[in-house]
Amino acid sequence: MALHRSQLVQGFQLVTRPLSRSFHWTTSSLSSPDAASLSSALNTSSKPRTKLRKKQARLINLPVFWPITGVSEPPQLRPHEVDTVNRLFRVESTLITSTSDPTDLPEWNVPEITFAGRSNAGKSSLINALTGQRTLMRTSKMPGRTQQLHFISVGGKKGSLPELALVDMPGFGFATAPKKVVDEWHTLVGGYVDTRRGNNLKTTMLLIDARRGLGPADHDFMDFLHELGALYQVVFTKVDTVNRTALEKQIHKAQDVALSAKRMSMNPIIQVTSVKEGFGIKELQRQLVSMTGLLASD
Repeated sequence: MALHRSQLVQGFQLVTRPLSRSFHWTTSSLSSPDAASLSSALNTSSKPRTKLRKKQARLINLPVFWPITGVSEPPQLRPHEVDTVNRLFRVESTLITSTSDPTDLPEWNVPEITFAGRSNAGKSSLINALTGQRTLMRTSKMPGRTQQLHFISVGGKKGSLPELALVDMPGFGFATAPKKVVDEWHTLVGGYVDTRRGNNLKTTMLLIDARRGLGPADHDFMDFLHELGALYQVVFTKVDTVNRTALEKQIHKAQDVALSAKRMSMNPIIQVTSVKEGFGIKELQRQLVSMTGLLASD
């Protein structure tokens, strides 16, 4: 007999209660980003609205976090925790190393957060925005063409280990890729996740282009992470390019996926971003650091 959505939510809450500490969701709530200042900026000019202004207008009062029913948004960080996050991301990030060999990974105790997604999902652009460096990572529209993991530093002193590493995974979505490329991707990414999960790897950010929504390749990747027992979170990118109705439709589809019994390792909070408008970037920085445990000693 089919279960109603409310029954799925209740069951989800019971099963995922032990995961709440890992994913940092609580009964606290967050306000939307600075909608007031954005609205004010839109009203300062008497010129007719351009396409850019229409995109900006779409973000007014748009929440950054979209939890499923019964799950609250991440708690607001305390002022000294915000200072810690800002300090980490003020340090100039560098590309520490790249590897195509899953047995040749950095030997350190640095927490890692990976970024994954289909071609043109915005991985490189988002990493550049998070680190404040436009040219740190090159963008590419070819899935998996460069079969490497790229390790990017966050925080730390010059010449020392970083306090956090962002790991850029090779893209997936192999409709036209040779079998050899697909096999290499599975060997590299599977080897990395299997080796690092539960240790260095804290979670994977699965980036979804808001114009396309979740596709078959994304579901396959979720199954892949589920089989490896790895945690992940869905982050929508380019949310300035779609209207509110279309965006909410895509988000609700992702929320329904989070209720599935096969998706217990999926964070039940969907996050949205726009690199072009700087929307959700600060919130994502704080979320990343919160997931690493770096704030626990503050």
